[in-house]
Amino acid sequence: MLDAIADKALVNPILIILAATGFIHCIIPVIIVLRDILVNAIKMEAASKGKVVAAIKSGKLKTAAMMTGICLVFFYNIPFEFINIRVDLFLLYFACIMSVISAVQYWKLNKDIIFPKKENN
Repeated sequence: MLDAIADKALVNPILIILAATGFIHCIIPVIIVLRDILVNAIKMEAASKGKVVAAIKSGKLKTAAMMTGICLVFFYNIPFEFINIRVDLFLLYFACIMSVISAVQYWKLNKDIIFPKKENN
C-alpha cells in the first residue's frame, strides 16, 4: 500500500504544477486526483475488512499513458513536436478517460465491500 501512496505523492503534485504553469489543462489533475482518492478509499476499506483489491488492466493502462505523457511534457513533446503532433496531451487526455473508466470498474467490482448486503434474520 505504501508504494501506491508514494506513487501518488510524487505524480499528483507534478500534475498540479504542470496545470498551474499552463503546460496542461487544469481538468487533467482534477480527474486523476479524484480517481486516485476514490480507488485508495476502496482499497483501504477492503484492507480494513481483510480483503485485497487487485489492480485492473485499465488502471495500469492509465498509469502507463499518464507517465509517458508527463515525460513528453517535460521534454516539450520532442520528437513529436517536430512533426506538430501533440502526443503528450493526447496521452494525458487518454489517461483521464482511462481514469474515469477504471474508477467505475473499481467501484463496480468492489461496491459489495463498501456497502455490504445486510442479512435478514
